[in-house]
Amino acid sequence: MRFMAVLLLGLVCAAAVLAPLLTPHSPAQRFDDRAYAPPAPIHVVDVEGRWRAPFVYPMNLVDRLERRYEEDRTRLVTLAWFSEGALVRQVDETAGPWLLLGGDSLGRDVFARVLHGARLSLAVAVVAMLGALVLGALLGGLAGVSGGLVDDGLMRLADFVLVLPAMYVVLALRASLPL
Repeated sequence: MRFMAVLLLGLVCAAAVLAPLLTPHSPAQRFDDRAYAPPAPIHVVDVEGRWRAPFVYPMNLVDRLERRYEEDRTRLVTLAWFSEGALVRQVDETAGPWLLLGGDSLGRDVFARVLHGARLSLAVAVVAMLGALVLGALLGGLAGVSGGLVDDGLMRLADFVLVLPAMYVVLALRASLPL
């Protein structure tokens, strides 16, 4: 089970690092006619039941007010692998954008935004972890070298920081329960 967790974490990190390669669109690119577009899945079997190379059906906006889209099953748009600096993209861009996870309220590619957002989140986590490591090592070294009053003061400060989350819970319970 632990191996699967490490593997999943590795895949998420790899997807975040390779976000520019994995996403066919920029996360800031807007498609005005694709606001709240549904996900466009990859197909390998067409309407007649024949196996084909991976393709997508273009999405057509049927009703702008209801934000209702339908797949145009009369046209197949094949996917090109490793072209124009992306892992996969549509061969025919005139059929409209291919939004794997759909579009957001501004018509931006949700898949691209998720992967690029993961890059930023993981970078912030790594910087915070390195900052905590350096600060902890410096304060621990200072406490170890100085000893006495400095050591006692730093340990009380560390104890207070460890108790903070529990204090918030106690305060919330105190506010919500009757006297």
